[in-house]
Amino acid sequence: MEDCFYINDSNLISLGKGANYEESQACTKNEFKQRIAICLREARESNYWYRVLDRLKLGDDDQRKYLLQESLELKLIFGSIHTKCFKGEFDVRI
Repeated sequence: MEDCFYINDSNLISLGKGANYEESQACTKNEFKQRIAICLREARESNYWYRVLDRLKLGDDDQRKYLLQESLELKLIFGSIHTKCFKGEFDVRI
């Protein structure tokens, strides 16, 4: 039963970042920056919860490790975009 909860919850964890990133594609430059900042916060939160699940060894080992790695990569991607946006190195073309 815990695996079922884990899988369903992990799907929900990913929805926010995708929705915010998708919406950032149709925004002004300032709104884009705000959406990317939200994506980064959500990616950090997701990564935190996946680390908790990994530490507690909940769910399937392979799936848990895969999701943890994916969440880390998303955190790094959004972090890079965020840093470049606020340093003026990222060209936001609207």
